[in-house]
Amino acid sequence: MTLPLKNFSVRFPKWVFSWVLLICDSSMGFIIFYSEIKPWLDVSRDSSYDIELIYLTIQFFWCVLFYLNRLYLGEYTISRISELIRLVRIVGLVIGFCIISEAIGIIPELISPMVVLKYGLLFSFLTCCNRILLRSIQKWLLEKGFGRENTVIVVANERGKKAVQFFRDHKAQGFNILGFIQLDGEPNNLVDGTVVLGHFNDIKNIVQKENVSDVVLALSDNQRSSLFPIVQKLDPLPVTVKIIPDLYEVISGIARTQQISGLPLIDINLKLNTDYLRIYKPVFDFFFSLFFFIVTAPLWIIISFLIKVNSRGPILYQQKRIGKHNTTFNVIKFRSMIKEAEKQTGPVWAEKDDPRITKVGRFLRRFRLDELPQLLNVLKGDMSLVGPRPERPYFVEKLIEEYPFYMRRSKIRPGITGWAQIKHPYDEHLEDVREKLRYDFYYIENVGLWLDLKIIIRTVRVMLSGKGR
Repeated sequence: MTLPLKNFSVRFPKWVFSWVLLICDSSMGFIIFYSEIKPWLDVSRDSSYDIELIYLTIQFFWCVLFYLNRLYLGEYTISRISELIRLVRIVGLVIGFCIISEAIGIIPELISPMVVLKYGLLFSFLTCCNRILLRSIQKWLLEKGFGRENTVIVVANERGKKAVQFFRDHKAQGFNILGFIQLDGEPNNLVDGTVVLGHFNDIKNIVQKENVSDVVLALSDNQRSSLFPIVQKLDPLPVTVKIIPDLYEVISGIARTQQISGLPLIDINLKLNTDYLRIYKPVFDFFFSLFFFIVTAPLWIIISFLIKVNSRGPILYQQKRIGKHNTTFNVIKFRSMIKEAEKQTGPVWAEKDDPRITKVGRFLRRFRLDELPQLLNVLKGDMSLVGPRPERPYFVEKLIEEYPFYMRRSKIRPGITGWAQIKHPYDEHLEDVREKLRYDFYYIENVGLWLDLKIIIRTVRVMLSGKGR
């Protein structure tokens, strides 16, 4: 879909601002490096150092670290305070690590700790000043109408009317309100001076005709049943979807709630096509799973012997599961149940005191050691270390009937462990699935390196404490 020239100011590409941030940060780094680091190298060392290469290496490191911590987002709704806190925290941790490592001899003392400290303080101060200035310019441009994104509100109820008024009172937030999209039973003319653009069934044509970038869902409590069908219909469209949440969603922390000048919005990432998921997470998965495989290899031998001695049947157990994009694969686990455990019952979830679980199997489940062979699934690329747990095809068919949006979980690779697994016990009933689905959606919306590391650390803690089941 090509954009007319007249809409350029509304659809101003955010990546341009991201590059401006990166260039300005690099400029600050250049000034501080040549004022603080270079004189020290000139005085204390011989002239054989390639000063330009040292600067480029240091600045490349900062750029990568800032990028991984989402400090180069061109979004206009970014909180300036939280951005500055995150920046100072990252710089402080790195500088502190360098000084401590030099003090205890982990790394050689190439530069005086006082010089490193001064460099860190100045770099933090100047990059913060730089971002305050750039974000202020960005807000000013938005107030003048440059860079605002065309937005429609679904639906024309009281919550929707209040949202329209709020966005018009806060133009610097970047929302250019075009009008309402109606559902069945909603008005089809002007609502408090705001035009109704059409019915939701025609949303695709409206998005293309009006160059819509954002869709804000202002559903009332009695319209919540329409949420999944609405989001499913918006899924293939090139729009960002935001939901004005009810009070429970705000205070529970289940959803990723974004505050825009006091208005809470749930931001839904329909595409799930971030650089972390496409590039960094597969690399992270491969090296970490290889590391865990090597470290736990001796345990595999002991566990295999215990399983064989305790009960008849194979050591490893394979079972069909649903993976990314609804594909099927065989998940590998240490067998924790008797041979042919479901021959009489058919597919059923394991219960708390399931008689089919062997004595060794109960121990393995308690420490979650039965999941170790899934490291092979990760190395093969079927799974990730962290993600929604893969479910069996039989249960997926049942769950889709109950939860139409259940297959959203399959947009990313399933994981050995996940946010739902450390926040909620194993599934025994349908209500358990409902609760864990909320946690899975939270993970999908917030997926990132630090959340993955947090989940892995807490999973290891659960394993060591024996609180699994």
